[in-house]
Parts: sequence; structure tokens; C-alpha cells
Amino acid sequence: MMTMKKSKLLTAMVMLWALISCVEIRAQEIQKVSNDSIALQEVVVKAALVVNKEDGKLIFPSDIQKQRSFSVFSLLGKLALPHIRVDEAGRSISATDNKGEVQIRINGILANMHDVQMLDVASIMSVDYIDSPGVRYTSVRDNELYLKAL
Repeated sequence: MMTMKKSKLLTAMVMLWALISCVEIRAQEIQKVSNDSIALQEVVVKAALVVNKEDGKLIFPSDIQKQRSFSVFSLLGKLALPHIRVDEAGRSISATDNKGEVQIRINGILANMHDVQMLDVASIMSVDYIDSPGVRYTSVRDNELYLKAL
């Protein structure tokens, strides 16, 4: 009988030791991972301000360009869009390549010069210049400016 009690006691002690040793190993692994971690102060993600596409360009005006522009016409003039003439004083936008008119959309909605004039420069997120739009946008071959604003 005594050997059976000793055997059970020995089995219980081995199981307890195995449980304790696993917990210690797991704690050591967690400690090791936390020692290898690095705290970053700041992460800065930068992207290109101009993305060339098949049908034109996607332009993200910089904060400096926005600050130095007193109107959306001034901002568009600073972006130097190909085949587009921006008259800041006359507040007009026209095509220089005789391919038709310049169609302007603000957040996807067809707009006129008055709508462009009412936009706040700081609200312009991107300018999508399309020099060969498909039938989806127009029935004639126009240039298109798609302004994405807040």
C-alpha cells in the first residue's frame, strides 16, 4: 500500500513540476518578445504627388501649393496641367489643344466656373486630369478635370 501512495504522490509531483516548468517557459518566451520590441516615436508615410495614368494624371496638391493659392484657379494654374490654360484673372479654364472644352466635375458632379470659384482651396484633396476620357464621361472628346474636395 505504501508503494502505491508513494507512486501516486510521485506522479502528482511530476505533473505539478511539468505544469510549473511550462508556465515558466511560456513566461520566458513572452519576456523575450517584449525585450525585442522597439517603440517608434513617429511613422511618416510619403507618396508621390503626381501619379501618371493611362488616361491622364492624378495630382495631389501639396500643403504649400494650397497655402500659396488664393483661389482654386490659382491652384490649378500652379499644377501646370498639360493642354489646359487657367486664366486666374478671368476665372476661366480652357483647352489649348483644340480637342473640345474642359469638363469640370466636383466629387463626380458636373460643375461650372461659379461652382469652382466657390470651392475652398484647402478642401481640394486631389485633381484627376483626364486627357482622353471615355464615353462614360462625355460624347465628345473633351479634357476633364475631376476635383475631389472635402
